[in-house]
Amino acid sequence: MSKICLINPPIRTWTAPNCFPLGLGYIASMLDINGHEVKVLDINALRLDKAQVEQKIKYSKADVFCLTGLVTSYKYIKWLVEKIRDYHQSKKIVLGGAIANSSTAQVNKLTDGMIDTFCVGEGEEAIVEIMDSYKGEEHLKFIHKKKPIEPLDKIPFPAWDMFPIHTYIKNPIGGINTQKWKNGKSVCKIKSMNLIASRGCVYGCCYCYHDFAGYKYRHRSVPNIIAEMEALIDRYDISHFHFVDDEFVLDKNFVHELCDSLFHLGVTQEWWPAITWGCTGNARIMDKDLLRHMAESGCIHISYGIESGSQKMLDWMEKKITVERAKESVMLTERYIKNPSYTFMVGYPGESVETLSETIQFCNDTHIKAEAVFFLTPYPGTSVYTWALKKGYITDEGAYLELLADNEQGNNCLVNLTRFEKSTLVDLKNHVAKTIGAQNV
Repeated sequence: MSKICLINPPIRTWTAPNCFPLGLGYIASMLDINGHEVKVLDINALRLDKAQVEQKIKYSKADVFCLTGLVTSYKYIKWLVEKIRDYHQSKKIVLGGAIANSSTAQVNKLTDGMIDTFCVGEGEEAIVEIMDSYKGEEHLKFIHKKKPIEPLDKIPFPAWDMFPIHTYIKNPIGGINTQKWKNGKSVCKIKSMNLIASRGCVYGCCYCYHDFAGYKYRHRSVPNIIAEMEALIDRYDISHFHFVDDEFVLDKNFVHELCDSLFHLGVTQEWWPAITWGCTGNARIMDKDLLRHMAESGCIHISYGIESGSQKMLDWMEKKITVERAKESVMLTERYIKNPSYTFMVGYPGESVETLSETIQFCNDTHIKAEAVFFLTPYPGTSVYTWALKKGYITDEGAYLELLADNEQGNNCLVNLTRFEKSTLVDLKNHVAKTIGAQNV
């Protein structure tokens, strides 16, 4: 069997690492139970500098290096690939995750063809097939693509102990992370962990990249989710969970069933701690009964990407929601959920002083403050990226991919799609952010 080094590159280095790399955790479990020798180099959790990483790579005994990351990690991953090749000419390099799915051809071109295999699609089963097919100098398939996994319950729980798990646990995630836009470090003793209950999204917002999970929505069974939560409570004394699903609330029956189980455990089982949890929301879907049930079962945080208070901008985004429906969901959420959060984006084609004023008015009408206001950033694999290429806003894809590394989660204006001068757009964004109370000003 192969010796495999799984590498998690750094991300959001301006804040403490708090989001456990679930995808790599699942892959580590799958490789382990299939007999492969797995070691993890979690650069993000350890916050190693490049000299330290280079030494780790130099003395690695791995046969195969498996890398993953978002497309914003492209610049760093390119450096990693070059260093692996410096010390391990004959070893194999496999790249998976969002970066491999959104920009395979471009990434391969810009890394001078040094990547042996792109793992496209969900990686848990694909990586085992790739490794099982690797024998000596046998060539792996350049692109290994798999269909969405069903049922999701057959995927083992993440291999938490292979990672610096306590780094993630001690830095809060979700709504309890009050220091997110400062340093992200804990100011409380709550131990938290992220998990995922479903995969896939049926919507097609122009700015959103549907990663390896694809458009096909599937959810795990409630008993399987509860078992994972129990394992995390038992091993690490976790008391707050944050679901990082793209569309956690898409299937209301599923959410109600989960809430029933959480509520029942909280009331009837003495060993079940007073847990709290949070998730992503969808303003198209929320209703009073759902929000009330979620709150009764311990939900204290729901995050929404409202994006704009202008119907014109929402239509351009292909959000498939009206401003009034968004307002209704926000006001219901404010009524039932202790600590909701809302984010907005500016800089769409057609953005004007009027549309920005409508976003301010939206917040005034609903009496909310924004968590953050971002610049629209076209990411590879999205329809707005294709549009920006076609219109000539992005002329050098390689340079643009490297620029994404410095985006700080949408805080910088990398490409201006509006009729404003860039400096004017920056001033307008800052004005909106300050006016609606955003933390990322």
